[in-house]
Formats: sequence, structure tokens, C-alpha cells
Amino acid sequence: MKQQTPHNTELSVSRQRKIEECLLQNMEQTNYDHISVADMCRQMGVSRRLYYTYFPDKESCLVSLIDRILHESMEAVPITLRKMDSISDSIIAYLLFWQEHKQFLDVIVKHRLKGLLIERSYVYFLNDGSFVLSLLQIPDAKSDNTVLWLYAAARFAVIFQWHEHNFQEPVEEMAVKYERLLMKPLIQDIF
Repeated sequence: MKQQTPHNTELSVSRQRKIEECLLQNMEQTNYDHISVADMCRQMGVSRRLYYTYFPDKESCLVSLIDRILHESMEAVPITLRKMDSISDSIIAYLLFWQEHKQFLDVIVKHRLKGLLIERSYVYFLNDGSFVLSLLQIPDAKSDNTVLWLYAAARFAVIFQWHEHNFQEPVEEMAVKYERLLMKPLIQDIF
């Protein structure tokens, strides 16, 4: 799910990422409502006009940041594991991505944005979730938006539980919980 940039050049993508990272850094220190586009532009040394070339407002920058992280989380699972030779290895690679992105999860929790992250995850599945959908061994999953929404919420329940305990549980144990929650009892018993 690649973000569209004004010219889709390397420089454009770099600028967009710089703006997203500035927002993330500000959110680590400041309440989201108190962050202004003007302050971010001063910090980055760019004009507000340049900022608005990429994002119409602060909220769209936040959504773009979340979408990029979600896309990167799926890219973290190596192509070789996506062939489903080992679901556990795929899940472990995915969970390790989120462990490495603790800073991002800290910000999401701090600013009470769990719901937005789950919502954007659901949108990601609707647009480009073929690998994730292959984990759900349910024939109707690709056409049932309820299953996709439930999956988005359930997978982050595991990730947020692990984050809440500061990633102390071994990743292998979390992968077992993740697989059990998402593939067996939750989905099949409900539907």
C-alpha cells in the first residue's frame, strides 16, 4: 500500500517520511492536540506550503504514518515465509517487527489511538491483505468484512497485550497465542 506523493520521486518520498517522523517525535513529547503544523514546519526547516503539498492537515499525516507502519509490518515477513511453509515463523517475524517498533506503539497507546490503528489495519486488509488473508483458513474470509474487522482487532489485542507487559513473554509464546486466537477458536466458533 504505497503512499502517493506529489511526484513520487525519491526526494518526495523522503520529504513525506521526514514529516511523518517529525509528527511521531512530537507525539512522544507533546499531546497530539497541542502539536501544530506551523511548529512542525519550524522544527523541520520547511515551509507550510511544502507541508501542505504532502498533507492537507495534521490528521492525514497521522493516517499516512500509521498506514506506512502497517505496510512495513507486512513487509517484515520475508517472502520465503509467505509461502506458508511455517505459519509460526511468519507470525514470529510479524511480532518481532512490532517489538522493534515499541516507540510507535508507545505513542499509539499514549494518545489513545488503538482504535485508529485497528481501523487502518482493517482498511489495509481490504486493499492489500492477501498474505494476511491466507492465514485465515476460512473460504469466506476474503468476502466477509466482519471477519476482516474481527481479525484486525484480534491481532492487535495480542500485540497490545505483549506491549503492555513490555515484551517480556518470549516471542514464541506470543506466536502460539496469536495463532490460536486468530485461526481456531475465535473465528470458527463465531462464524
